[in-house]
Amino acid sequence: QSSVIKCFFWKTFPDGSVIKMLDYVDDLLYFSTSLDTLKAFEEAIGKRFDLTLMGQAHWYLATRISQAANFNITVDQSRYCISVVKRYLEKAGCKNVNRFHNTPLPSDFVATADDNSKDDEAAAK
Repeated sequence: QSSVIKCFFWKTFPDGSVIKMLDYVDDLLYFSTSLDTLKAFEEAIGKRFDLTLMGQAHWYLATRISQAANFNITVDQSRYCISVVKRYLEKAGCKNVNRFHNTPLPSDFVATADDNSKDDEAAAK
């Protein structure tokens, strides 16, 4: 178990394969470096708990998960971010203004120490 993220677990097996698991209440996301290890895990956990195996994950806790043909994985939390922004801005009385930006900052922007707020009061402005 991770000492930092209490819902993250992993196990390394004698053959060098690894299984990693993220558990939040009744939502479980897991992967392995070995198909045999993955199948053994699914069989063992299926015997112990009443569960439904749903195949490859596309969404987990409002996070979109995409896997490219080269096995690169992309995690996108834009849906979650939008829900948080809406929740708190609407409570603060801010009106909803729809804007679309291709990038969060101009592509030629280089951050420096001068771009940081001097204190909490300046950051709130």
